[in-house]
Amino acid sequence: MLTLFLKGQGHRVTATENGRKCLNAALKDPYDLIISDIDMPEMSGIECAAEIRRAGLDIPIIAITATYPEIIRDDCFKTGMNAFMAKPLNFPELKRLVRQVVIDKALPHPIQ
Repeated sequence: MLTLFLKGQGHRVTATENGRKCLNAALKDPYDLIISDIDMPEMSGIECAAEIRRAGLDIPIIAITATYPEIIRDDCFKTGMNAFMAKPLNFPELKRLVRQVVIDKALPHPIQ
C-alpha cells in the first residue's frame, strides 16, 4: 500500500525486501528519501540508518513501525532518522512528512 500511495503521489519508488538491500541501494544510487520499516529481516531499519549515516549520506529517512513506537522513536532519532510514524499509517500525515523532509527540507531536526 505504501508503494501504491507514493506512486500515486508522483514519486518514483524502489522497494527493497530488507535493511541490507536498502543500504546497498542507498550506497549505489542517489535517493531523495528513504522510508524504512524498523522491523526488517537481515538488518533492522535502525541499523540500516546508522550505516547510511556512517557512510556520510544525508538522505532524509522516515521511520515507520508498529512495534513499541514510544520506545523506538528515540533510537530512530539517535541514529539520524529525520521523522517517525507509527503504524497503521496515516497517509495524509505521511504526505505532510514527505513534503517537510524532501520539499521543504525541514532538516536536521527530528519530526514527530
